[in-house]
Amino acid sequence: MTILLTTHYMEEAELLCGRVGIIDSGRIIALDTPKKLTTQLGGDKIILKTKNPHIAALKKLECIKSIRRKGETLELVASEGGCNLKKILEKAGQVENVEIKPTTLNDVFLHYTGRQIREAEAEGGFWQRMMNERRA
Repeated sequence: MTILLTTHYMEEAELLCGRVGIIDSGRIIALDTPKKLTTQLGGDKIILKTKNPHIAALKKLECIKSIRRKGETLELVASEGGCNLKKILEKAGQVENVEIKPTTLNDVFLHYTGRQIREAEAEGGFWQRMMNERRA
């Protein structure tokens, strides 16, 4: 089954669909399996709170795609972040807090279109549009 996403059903599409398409301005701009679409972005975001991170050691890990430091916070992009978390924490130094944000189809949509899908902006189905036109 293929669903072309123009609405807010991203989570359902990730779970149920074999292929997903993203439409922007009437054009299909991405079409693939949910796994391949999310993998194309490079990986999961891992946020570490640490005062003295071992950045050089983290850069040596193959799973690390990028590192950005903001004060005491490190934002990492890592392939298969959950699976590689143990390796990352072993190399990072003393970590006070960890947050993992797996890449979602919402992230993919944002990457390709430059904007988030918001429920208020979603097109809705045929009947939703018909009801909106009748009210106007």
